[in-house]
Amino acid sequence: MCRALQDKFIREGHEVVMAANPEHIEQMMVPDRKLDMLVTGLSCYEDGRDNDITAGPDWQKAEALYEAGVVKSLTAVQKAFPYLEQGMLKRICYLNLSSGSINASGARDSYGLYMSACAVNMQVNLLYNRMRKYGYTFRIFGMEEEGDIREQASAAYWYFTENRSVDRESAKHTDENRLVMRNKDGREIPF
Repeated sequence: MCRALQDKFIREGHEVVMAANPEHIEQMMVPDRKLDMLVTGLSCYEDGRDNDITAGPDWQKAEALYEAGVVKSLTAVQKAFPYLEQGMLKRICYLNLSSGSINASGARDSYGLYMSACAVNMQVNLLYNRMRKYGYTFRIFGMEEEGDIREQASAAYWYFTENRSVDRESAKHTDENRLVMRNKDGREIPF
């Protein structure tokens, strides 16, 4: 999914800095560089399936998913923060699983995968509560486990790059003042 999303950004004329390891972000950025948007999150979910529910959860796989989705995402935000501060948009976007929603998941297997996705949702919620007052906006795109990756990448691109509605009469109804996960159809996924 990340590769397809990167390709979409490039086709739309954006400069993209991709770092598979968040530790490389500082190496890729030059002094006084401005970053408008960071895209991070649980992007390796295809490795997280554990369909043998009789054997119980695979805790090593769960730990690896937690490291990839939660720890590396937070590290990416920390490393990119100085560059986001200099940018105009100050947007942090997360790729996650819509089935990682506590409200929307009916999963009976792959518990480590969905626990990691749920932890990513909580991480975004905590960051949003802390950083929104400083002008940061947030997006969570809920990837579907089935379906065309290019179609989902295109939907994620448009969701990440569009400015949401601003309701000057009621700030609580402004999309920028709410944390929302949306899927490829633009539907709000409760989490």
